[in-house]
Amino acid sequence: MVGLVGLVGLVGLVGLVGLVAGCGDDDVGTPDGAVVDDAEVADSAVDASRDARPAPAMPAPPLPPVFTPCPTGWREVVLDGVTTCDPYPATGRATCPDDQAHFPGDPGCTLIGTACPAGDWATDLPVGPRIIYVKRGASPSGLGTQTAPLLTLTAALNLATAGDVIALDKQSYSGLYEPAAGVTLWGACVASSVLSSTTTGEVDGVVTQQAGRVTLRNLTIRANRPALVVRQGAEAVLQGVLIASPRHLGIDVVGGKLDARSLVVRDTVGLGDALDQRGRALRVRAYEPAGGTPVPGQATVRRALFERNHSADIAPIDSDVTLEDAALVGTLDETSPCAPLCGSAVLLQHGTATLRRVSIEGPAALGIHGPNEAILDATDLVLRGARREGIGLVDNTMTALSRVLVESTATGIYLNLGTATISDVMVRDSGGGFYFVTDGEMRRTRVLRTTYQPCIRTERFDVLEDVLLQDCDDQGLAVSTGELTLLRLVIRRAHGAGMNFNKVSSFDAVDLRIEGTRPAGAGEFSTGLTAQGASSGTVRRFWLADNGLVGAQIGPFGALDLSEGEIDDHAVGINVQRQVFDLNRVLDRVIMRRNSVNIDSAMLWLPPPP
Repeated sequence: MVGLVGLVGLVGLVGLVGLVAGCGDDDVGTPDGAVVDDAEVADSAVDASRDARPAPAMPAPPLPPVFTPCPTGWREVVLDGVTTCDPYPATGRATCPDDQAHFPGDPGCTLIGTACPAGDWATDLPVGPRIIYVKRGASPSGLGTQTAPLLTLTAALNLATAGDVIALDKQSYSGLYEPAAGVTLWGACVASSVLSSTTTGEVDGVVTQQAGRVTLRNLTIRANRPALVVRQGAEAVLQGVLIASPRHLGIDVVGGKLDARSLVVRDTVGLGDALDQRGRALRVRAYEPAGGTPVPGQATVRRALFERNHSADIAPIDSDVTLEDAALVGTLDETSPCAPLCGSAVLLQHGTATLRRVSIEGPAALGIHGPNEAILDATDLVLRGARREGIGLVDNTMTALSRVLVESTATGIYLNLGTATISDVMVRDSGGGFYFVTDGEMRRTRVLRTTYQPCIRTERFDVLEDVLLQDCDDQGLAVSTGELTLLRLVIRRAHGAGMNFNKVSSFDAVDLRIEGTRPAGAGEFSTGLTAQGASSGTVRRFWLADNGLVGAQIGPFGALDLSEGEIDDHAVGINVQRQVFDLNRVLDRVIMRRNSVNIDSAMLWLPPPP
């Protein structure tokens, strides 16, 4: 903080001798084109002439985020004047019976698979493939026909070949199963057709697919081990499947492929304190042959619900996951030493996540977290209630966010290293808005009501366009390094500083409005726009109003160029702390009204660096 030497200048104009190099005009600090009020110019005739000039055009307002048209089944909701989209009806996400789920975009609970039939087997079995029927309690001499079903699932798997369908009746089957390539397991209904195991384990699943494709339909897998394991070279297709209370992993894809629709994974539990033992609902990782090239895993999941899982719902590791029309709800956190990775709805470790129409609610720690080299591409994402970060990606990440709403998180979005493209995003009611240490562009974005961090803090960013920052408990926009282009930016009711550039940052702003900045605490001061350190900036078409101590401020080594703007209702309109500075740079078609002092060279308070 620079000392308050010369603060007495607030009661009268502080002399600017030496501030303007080579200037001998008695009307110091008011070059042609500048219009100031009585506090600056005593000559009433000159004052009246200049006040008669037309005021500069007010800065153009930022365009709002665009969330509409909403995805099918989502409803329009107006939040802080912006029409957003919510994946659930006004009554919220419904609590459903075990064999049902409330998927995003649906009006309420729906069956995970099909309804339980009156008879033993599903009524929609396909015509054409060979169907092998299984029924517990059948005769041991059964042949697998509908009239003479097999007694056990193991017997059916021994008989089945590629293209066959195994029809399970409405009962439970316990064992470890490895279907042949091309076989389908088709349950009667999720509520009654259950695969389980009485043995514990962490490597093999209740169903383990070693090669080729397996299809699972209309059934539940429940066991004290992973539910499904898909190995390198294998593929699993799921349709209408519930995975309940698996141990360690719900689904483990190791260099293989997963294609799932109408999938629910609930209540995954961990098996130990190590990070990779804390539990994952869906883990997709690369297969790493000895001395060979790793083979990434792939998963595409559509229409899904993950709820109450330890300690991550989706975990790509050197692999790719696509998630569409899905909800990740109530991810549970474990105790240390797992923090901060545990409790993440999506945990990216050298992984890629593509999210479309996804809702994340109430993760214990993090909504989306990538501790290293992650790629995130999210459109139509609603993220609420993360106790730490809504989205946090570090170490050479690539991020694309579009039509994203983040609410009630400790930090809204934190991106460290890499590149980012952000458009049509709103962060509301969070501890902080955005924290960037990355290159990128932001368009049509709003940050509303942070509680202890700046609305935007950045050390490297490129473009902010059509941005509104409002009710920031800390600074509005805090920048320490980088070259930033600002177009149509509004900052309202920040604290400490509306916009604070420090260190070696620079900016070029057009259509800037900063108003209502207030002190961060008792006995402190507030400023609208500050350029300190070795920072510099140009501003054209602006309005600075009612920001407390200073409207626009230039630190001892900073620089500003202002044109076509208005500075109103401050203790000091412009504070210049450089020993030599040409005031023409800040008074090009600039009007100042109702400031106690329009231009001051005192060493006033500078906001703390970001």
